[in-house]
Amino acid sequence: MPEVCRIRFSGGRMSQGSDREDVILVREALGGSPHSLGELFNRHKDSVYNLSFRMTGCRQDAEDILHDSFLKAFQKLDSFKVDGVFRNWIFTIALNKSRNLLRRKKLLRFLPLVSLTEEGEQLPLQIRDPGMSPEDELIVNEDSRLIGEIVGALPEKYRTLIVLRHMEGLSYEEIAEITGLPLGTVENRLFRARQRLVPVLKKKFRAAEK
Repeated sequence: MPEVCRIRFSGGRMSQGSDREDVILVREALGGSPHSLGELFNRHKDSVYNLSFRMTGCRQDAEDILHDSFLKAFQKLDSFKVDGVFRNWIFTIALNKSRNLLRRKKLLRFLPLVSLTEEGEQLPLQIRDPGMSPEDELIVNEDSRLIGEIVGALPEKYRTLIVLRHMEGLSYEEIAEITGLPLGTVENRLFRARQRLVPVLKKKFRAAEK
């Protein structure tokens, strides 16, 4: 059983300006610029690695998925729609590779949720939700280990959406684009995921207080 790790829920969405810069880099890369390929990799490698690690719970698997995802992206770069968002596109590739690996290894069980720095240090828990009051944030942040256990135990179809929404800070529309699910399905599954989380969180916290 993997060690329970601290988790980070963060609004990691890049700005529209960054999205436009990505499109410029893609165009330059298609024109033969190796520097632009390297810049795209450097801009997104950390978020792709963290997404892959959160899904697989294995550093080596996450590293492999990171490089495989960019290799596929660069090979298929001419299929990227210039009016799209490169981050969402590379996330789709990494998410599909993570899911395929999980299915092959039958690892759909509890796995640690964590963000790592380039030096391999774990980042502290920080849950941010625009709809969450300061009091709720305080309560939720009191015990990251319990939250890691509970979210990690969700079925993959729910866990994926929780990671994308509450850890990557993506909108419902972006999640629908990345997963290929209808917007209504994304909203419904997130609602169901939260319904599963809330009573378990309350029960765990009550037990921890005793």
